[in-house]
Amino acid sequence: MITEDFTDEKKAFLVENVGDDYESESSDDSSDCGEYDEFDDMRPFDPRKVNINAVNISIHSLVSRIRSGRIDMAPDFQRDAGIWTPRAKVRLIESLLIRLPLPAFYFDATDDDRWIVIDGLQRLSAIKEYVIDQAWPLRKAYLEFLQEQCGDKRFADLSVGMQGNIDESQVMVCKIMRGTPSRLRFDIFRRINTGGMPLNSQEIRHALNVGPITEFLGRLAKVDAFRQATGNMNPKRMNDRECVLRFLAFYENDPFNYRSADFDRFLNEYMESFNRKCRDMGEADASKYMSELESRFVATLVFAKQLFGGNAFRKVYDKTTQSKYQVNKALFEAWMVNLARLDDLSRQMLMDSKDVLMDKFVCVMHDKMFEESISRSTANVGSVRCRFSKIRDIINEVVYA
Repeated sequence: MITEDFTDEKKAFLVENVGDDYESESSDDSSDCGEYDEFDDMRPFDPRKVNINAVNISIHSLVSRIRSGRIDMAPDFQRDAGIWTPRAKVRLIESLLIRLPLPAFYFDATDDDRWIVIDGLQRLSAIKEYVIDQAWPLRKAYLEFLQEQCGDKRFADLSVGMQGNIDESQVMVCKIMRGTPSRLRFDIFRRINTGGMPLNSQEIRHALNVGPITEFLGRLAKVDAFRQATGNMNPKRMNDRECVLRFLAFYENDPFNYRSADFDRFLNEYMESFNRKCRDMGEADASKYMSELESRFVATLVFAKQLFGGNAFRKVYDKTTQSKYQVNKALFEAWMVNLARLDDLSRQMLMDSKDVLMDKFVCVMHDKMFEESISRSTANVGSVRCRFSKIRDIINEVVYA
């Protein structure tokens, strides 16, 4: 049923408010598409489960960890570790030289052999560049107090005493320790991460779940079929990997059984379960499992591109014009999962009637509840069920016409 007429003005507004490579999703909680599910779990965290250890350690100890690779300075997720100016870097080293206290560093230390930087990446990068890499000297023009003693000197050129000032400087390190529940780790990571380019949710999920799932997402996001169907979505900030993750999570978990009030939690738990499943399977069976998923993913992308061309996974309000919209993540998951479950005969019937399918999709795009389910409060239980059921229904109307 058409419940709202989308005027040209509203369409123009929507076109102007999309992201670079994908359409952003509003978090307006007033736009629920459906009921608030009784299974939604919004209970507060138990503070007793938060295990954070705050200790003072020396710069020498941090440098030793960096040298041995026990602090990951080049994580796979996109995060710019070099946005500080040369002046800011020199002033940081000068602060260590004159024993000024630095702000605390925060790490996820649940794996003691691989600390994940939550807050302090820019400072650590500057220390690494100066002490380990010796990539630049302390330009005299940038120093405020030590121009004569340290001006234009690299770390190796400093006096033994000045080197000791850096090595022996004590900094506060706050570590999230093993035993802290993963959901708490995610929220702590999100709250504490305050650097020049804070991590988004997918980057945090990636950092917390390094393993088979992170490698698999990276692989699928690079396949030609995905790049072509999504218009070469920019991989920066892992938006491409989030699209892949959302498909996998709902393909392996029935969307109509979705009961989570927290979409981030749902995706994070899927990544955890994927890694656990692969470990339990063993290498050979895990490889076969991922290969089968990849085949289904690629085949569905190719089919979607054949069905919709340049309109795949995008909003379409008028089929006579090529969509100006970017990829919509909620549409991506709803179309991909529904299409992936079709047999060969049903796919052929859709291809034979793809114009009819597009007519029905344009019609449902004018349904206010559906439009809200892919635009605002997309993580709500009602919104998830709304968009998956609407897409399923229009497919069935064509296949079983």
